[in-house]
Formats: sequence, C-alpha cells, structure tokens
Amino acid sequence: MRGNNFTKISQGNDRTVRACYIIICVAFTLCGVSGAVLAADTDNMLLWKYNEPTNFLNVDISPDGGYVAAGSVSQKLILFRTDGTLLWEKVLDSQVNGVSVSDNADYVVAASNKGTLYLLDRSGEILWTCMLGEIVYDASITSDGWLIAASSNDGKLHIFNNAGEKLWDYTIGGPVYSVSVSADGSLISAGAKNYYVYGFDRQGNRLWTYKTEGQVNDVKVSPDGGFVVAGSSDGKVNVLNSEGEFLWKTVILANVNSVSVTRGGTYVAAGADDSYARLYGSDKTEILKYTTFGYVKGVSLSANGLDMAVASNDGHVYFLRLPVSVAPLVPVPTVTGIPPTEHAGSSGGTISVSSAPSGASVYLDNKYIGNSPVLKSGISAGSHTILVRIPGYNDWNSEVIISGEQTFQVTASLIPSTTQATPLSSVVAVLGLILASVVFLIRVNEKR
Repeated sequence: MRGNNFTKISQGNDRTVRACYIIICVAFTLCGVSGAVLAADTDNMLLWKYNEPTNFLNVDISPDGGYVAAGSVSQKLILFRTDGTLLWEKVLDSQVNGVSVSDNADYVVAASNKGTLYLLDRSGEILWTCMLGEIVYDASITSDGWLIAASSNDGKLHIFNNAGEKLWDYTIGGPVYSVSVSADGSLISAGAKNYYVYGFDRQGNRLWTYKTEGQVNDVKVSPDGGFVVAGSSDGKVNVLNSEGEFLWKTVILANVNSVSVTRGGTYVAAGADDSYARLYGSDKTEILKYTTFGYVKGVSLSANGLDMAVASNDGHVYFLRLPVSVAPLVPVPTVTGIPPTEHAGSSGGTISVSSAPSGASVYLDNKYIGNSPVLKSGISAGSHTILVRIPGYNDWNSEVIISGEQTFQVTASLIPSTTQATPLSSVVAVLGLILASVVFLIRVNEKR
C-alpha cells in the first residue's frame, strides 16, 4: 500500500511538473512576443571586441562616428577606429576615469585618478596636463576640440580651452562625478554626489538644477544640446530637456554607471552593475539589452544612433552595429514655405504643425507647444528644430529657418515603431498567472 501510495504521488507530481513546465513555456513565449531584443539575439550586432587583462571604466565614440576611445584601471588610454583598428594606447599616471574624443580624433581628453587632466592629439602625443584636486572623475570635449570640461573631487566644474587656459570654474561642493558638453559647447551639464544635475551655458552661468534620488554617476548632453540624461545610484535614468525640465525616466534596479543619448534624444543608452547595456527609445521603451560578464562601466552611442560602444570590467570593449529595425528611421521632412503674411500684434514668424496621425506632442526647440495640429506665432528669425512625438511611432524631427514674419506649414508623417517592448505590467500579470496556476495544480494533486 505504501508502495502504491508513493507511486501515485510520484505520478501526480510528475503530471504537475509537466503542466507547470508547459504553463511557464507558454507564458514566457507570450512575454517574448513583440518584446525587446534579448541578449542572446544581439550576438550578430557585435562588430568587434577588444580584450585586456584589466577592468575597462569608460568609452566614448567621437561625434563624427569615426573613432572610439576607452580608459582602464591599468592606466591605459586606448584609441580605435570604429572598424576595430587599434591606433594607439598610452599609459597615464593612474586609472583612467573618463575619456572624450573630438571630431576626427584631433583631440582626446582623459581624466585620471591621481587628479590629472590630459589633452592628447590624434597620434597619442600629450599636448598638456593640469592637476585638479586629488581625483578627476570625468572630462568632455566639444566636437571641434576647442572647449574642455572636467569634474573632480574638489567640488568644482572646470572649463578650459584646448590651449590649456582656464576659462572659468564653478564651485558645486562635494565630489562632481560627471560632466558633459554639447557638440558646440552651448550647454554644459554636471552630475554630483549631492544628487543634483546642473546645467550651464558656455560663459559659466548656471541655468538650472534638477534633483534626482541618488548620487549622479553620469550625465550626457545630446550632441545637439536638446537633451540631458542622468544615471544615478538609485538605479534610475532621468531624461531632461535643455532647460532641465523632466521628460521621462526608467528604473533599472541596479547602480547606473554610464548613460548616453543621440542627437534629438531619439535613443538613450544605460550601463549598470547588473552586467547589461540597455537601449531605450524616446518613449522609454526598452529596445534591447546587451549582456557582458561584468559591471557595465561605460556606454556610448554614435550621434546618429547606429553604433554603440560598451566598456565592461570583464576586460572587454564591445562595439555594436545596431540592426536596421533598431536604428533610427529618419523620415524625409515635409516643410513647405508659404508666402509671408502679416500677423497683427506679433513680431516674428509662425509655424503650423500637423501630423499623421494627429494628436502628437509637438516640441519647438525642445519646448512643448501643444498637440498637432498646432499653430505657434511670434517665433524669432533663425534656425529652429521641431520634434513630433506620439507613442507607438518613431520620433519625427525637422529644422526650419524663419525669416521675417513668414508662415511655415509643417506636415509630419510618422512611421510606426518596428520594435515595442513588453510593458512591465504585462510581465507582472503573466508571472502572477504562472504562480496561481502552480498553486492550483499543487492543491489539486494533494487532494488526489
């Protein structure tokens, strides 16, 4: 009898295990439909990787997309072409905490753990050095190499020109962990241990501050200066506009070491202590994640969003070419100039924006002006950017030049996103279904 009872229970358990397995497989299949690109599916994106017996701490792709610089614990600053060609490596005075590269790699700036700021040329020759406090945490350079920003543990943001002359500094107080400049240097952002992100103009005027919920490990300004992204120790990635206003955030639940953002804010990347480098769309959809075998210390996106470099403390620099389905789709702008008309009581031009589909959020120079169709008057003469955004579609960007009291009619044809991530709520619901099913089957088996 005992033998029969044991056999019956074993068979019941076996049936329960098989049923649970089927439920779990179906559930995870459902989670995978229209989901983010999994780590296992990103192997074909890897163009090359570079290995050293060290921990890589940071990486940067030049604004023109032609070069990659990386820094390591072993005191090495390394420059590559984006095809993987190793151009040179330089041993500095200590571990390399931050790197940045100008167009054509004419200038490479590096921050060392012994407090030295370095400027090198394309051949790897050191042009000058400057001592800043005990530790220089980060450095950033404009695309033309003229303006250089550095952050250190002396509580200051330091600004130089490429001749090594100090232009100005700003006392923040406490360690300043990160700094980033737009391609033209018009916007400078810094992130500090005190949980704040700061915005400055090129003259050193503080424009705004934004408080996060953790120490700010990294900040990045988009090449066009329209967006600022901050990664912090509380596992959050915050996306701001050029005026420091909150746009959106995502939670990783791991210490965020590095962030990056493309021109126009189309894509945001984040590297964290959970070993993943993640890529997000402008609507905070997680598009893909790439796994390494260590903490991801550095991520960098090319300005056009086609490439991503990853630095990990597993001893590798990874260079990924994003697939067509992930890379930004750039619609051909439809911008039609209408003959100038007089606008009573207003000075400046007018822009009328419509979209297909309608109801999209419209931003003029990164400021929200309403949902399409929308009319905005009193616009100053000169070049202006238009961003049209609606969930489920790729962002639409355009540039218009206003001359006098002219009216421009702008029509944005939005393209549906080809990749959508599974919402967290859906995943939680599926996991809840799995748990309920397992409990139900176990109870049914016990009654047998």
